[in-house]
Order: sequence, then C-alpha cells, then structure tokens
Amino acid sequence: MERTDVEDHVVEKLKPVVLDGGGPVLGWDVRMVPCCEPGGAAFEIWREDVWISSCCVAWSEEAAPGMWLVTQALAEPALGSVPTEAPRGLPWLTSVMMPDARRTSFLFVLGASDLEQSLAWTIIECADEFERSSQALLENLPFADPQEAGRRHAVRRN
Repeated sequence: MERTDVEDHVVEKLKPVVLDGGGPVLGWDVRMVPCCEPGGAAFEIWREDVWISSCCVAWSEEAAPGMWLVTQALAEPALGSVPTEAPRGLPWLTSVMMPDARRTSFLFVLGASDLEQSLAWTIIECADEFERSSQALLENLPFADPQEAGRRHAVRRN
C-alpha cells in the first residue's frame, strides 16, 4: 500500500493510538510493543480476545536488521519456521499472522491487514514523535536491547 492509499484523516485518527502506546480502533485493539529501535516499530492487532497479528515496521537502514530479527523471533513460534529473506527497500512492513487468527473470520484478517498498513504509515509519518514516546516506554523496561525485547515478546505470547 502506498502512502497515497491511506487517507490523511485516517492517519490523523490513528496518531493518538500510536503515540499513546495503543488503544481501540473501530472494534480492534492496537498494542504498540516497546521493542523497537530508532527507525523501527512493532505492534500487535487484536480483535476481542483473539491475537490476530504482530507487525514490524522499518524506515531506516539502521533499524532494518534489528526489526527483521524481531520479525523472525515472532515468526518462529507462530509459524514453526523462520523467514530467511528480509524485505528489500525501505520502508517495509512485516506481518505475522498468529495461530489464533484462524478462530476468527477471513474478513477480520483482511480488515487487520488494512489496519496494519494504515498504522505503519501513521508511525512513519509521526516518526519523531513516536520515537520520543517509545523511548520513554523503553526506559521503564528491565531490558534495553530491541532484539531481546522481541524474543521476550514472542515467548510471552506463545
């Protein structure tokens, strides 16, 4: 999805959710995951009590390798394998569909995909503000390494 495919008013509505660390969005629950490094972000999409997906976004060369490692850490327990080839070019978004997503309708999965892409562009558009709010969250965690945070996140959820 190109940025032009996401309406400006959608980005404006999603900014507070992104900057506040998550929240409800039209029946969805967005959870920002404090395991990112500058130029990258991670978040989850939930529908009621069903974990639909985990996503990683990278928009800088420096963050891309670390965010790819977080993607791999999430994918292994969810999919039983690790994707080996990182996305080419920047920015990129990866989405790992969680096993419980099968408990919901295909329409919810499609809706989650649209929301994921809209959130990714929102994060990129407000990157400076997002990184400041994420840094505040990270400073309160017992670990600071984004890759370790991704591994702990994957283990916590699976």
